[in-house]
Amino acid sequence: MELPWPVIEDQETARNTSYNVAVSISYRKQREETCADYVIKSGVGVPKMAGVGATARIQSKKQTLEDAYSPPANFLEIDVLNAETHGIGKKRFTDYEVRMRTNLPVFKMKESSTRRRYSDFEWLRNELERDSKIVVPPLPGKALKRQLPFRGDDGIFEDEFIEERRKGLEQFVNKVAGHPLAQNERCLHMFLQEPMIDKNYVPGKVRTT
Repeated sequence: MELPWPVIEDQETARNTSYNVAVSISYRKQREETCADYVIKSGVGVPKMAGVGATARIQSKKQTLEDAYSPPANFLEIDVLNAETHGIGKKRFTDYEVRMRTNLPVFKMKESSTRRRYSDFEWLRNELERDSKIVVPPLPGKALKRQLPFRGDDGIFEDEFIEERRKGLEQFVNKVAGHPLAQNERCLHMFLQEPMIDKNYVPGKVRTT
């Protein structure tokens, strides 16, 4: 009967052959373990499995030509800043710059800057409350109510109060101007974009082109 492997009669040759086979098997096993370790660490050829610590790569959406050249989303930004105090005595007052940027088609100017006193904000609120169908937010308070004795100005020209009022006025006008119904009122357009407020104007809606 013929064996599937050669019979080695010499003992020395057999020992050498067994040694070489063992070395070859050990080397091959080491290579397989090294390759497997590399595959696991590098992720090459390893399938992603849910629930086994696999981290999915976030695929960012490619920008299309339509996205790149389409007009930006509608925005309306209003800042109340640069407070300045004018006059002396009872004629002293503080006004603020009201700066607007927008791309809304209802406004004829996309950028504008005016200066307004607190009384102008009061006028705007009264006009909107009378003519529009929106709930008009309140204005910030008129005075700190913590003035020193014998102060006749109620502390309204203190830097801290002016800054608090500026923030409150900015919040107020952004809430008002952000309402779609208020954006059609002529009083709001005059307040934001006209150098002077004509308090004898005829109330009404602006026409969009």
